[in-house]
Amino acid sequence: MTSISFSHSAILKRAIEERPYSDNKKGTLPARLIIPHLSKWDTVVTIGDSVNEGLWDSADPSVDLTKFENQEEHWDGPVYGWADRLAGHLSYRRVEVGLKPVQYANLAIRGKLIEFIVDEEIPQALKLHPDLVIMDGGGNDILRPDDDVDSIMRYIEHGIKQIREEGIDLIFLIPPQATDGFVMDLSRYKRADYVARLQSMLLRYDCYAADLWEYKPFKDPRLWSQDRIHPTPECHERAAQIGLIGLGLGCDPGWDHGELWTTLPYMKSPLTSKVKSTLQWDKNYLTPWLSHRYHNVSSGDGRDGKRRQLSPMPPSQPHPGSLILAGKYGEPDFNGPSDPDWIRSKVK
Repeated sequence: MTSISFSHSAILKRAIEERPYSDNKKGTLPARLIIPHLSKWDTVVTIGDSVNEGLWDSADPSVDLTKFENQEEHWDGPVYGWADRLAGHLSYRRVEVGLKPVQYANLAIRGKLIEFIVDEEIPQALKLHPDLVIMDGGGNDILRPDDDVDSIMRYIEHGIKQIREEGIDLIFLIPPQATDGFVMDLSRYKRADYVARLQSMLLRYDCYAADLWEYKPFKDPRLWSQDRIHPTPECHERAAQIGLIGLGLGCDPGWDHGELWTTLPYMKSPLTSKVKSTLQWDKNYLTPWLSHRYHNVSSGDGRDGKRRQLSPMPPSQPHPGSLILAGKYGEPDFNGPSDPDWIRSKVK
């Protein structure tokens, strides 16, 4: 099963015909998209921005992210994220077949533009000699009205070329369709153009994809944090499961039997509650975000990657499935990381 969406069939057909690193010259899908290389992936490195860093997926389960007063604690505390979760799942799958856990580093930094990711993070990642790179990027650029998709894609292609020419496998996170929200609505059509080109590019270079674009459950507001941009813990886990599928490994049993693709049950929300929530979001997130854009301030200024050196990634037990569907949404340990030693050690 491939994670690539065929909603842009003409673009993808051309991409299959033009891909330079194909293992298969017959015009079929590239082998790397559907055949896993679990035994090959000894070393895994993550690069990218806030989503790959893991924002809104606190590694400290005592932090209640539904309360705004805890946000500052979250920003400066350890975070997990879909990429770390994916690496933990890879460690578990490897240990199950007698291999060692993956050696893992995460160089992603919140707020970074694609130019920084390509010019700064990729060279750092290559020095670690990874077998697999987990990457995202371009999302922050898309939110800026003066950045065009052409320049974003040139940088992304330059970065992908560097990684693939070293013989390194790459899985790229393709973002979901815009959720309801002023900031994301502004970039809706720009994001669609970006995604169509990105899907095409990943096919040309025989990359794996964690493709969230056509994933309907992500339209549910319960899977998005208070800022309406970043994923919640369950959303991060769902992305990790889709990443496993994109790598050809299949999701955990708890997400099988269609649960991963099931639309979440309807959640009734009174109009007054929606208005109050929007006003709070405007005050706490939109206004500061616009101020940062005006003053050219980034949330990643002065920060380094959270896990800059390679170290063994503790295996994550197979995830039990959606806690929202199980009726456990909002419990104190809601979808937290499965390894307490990692939490205690914070971030190296």
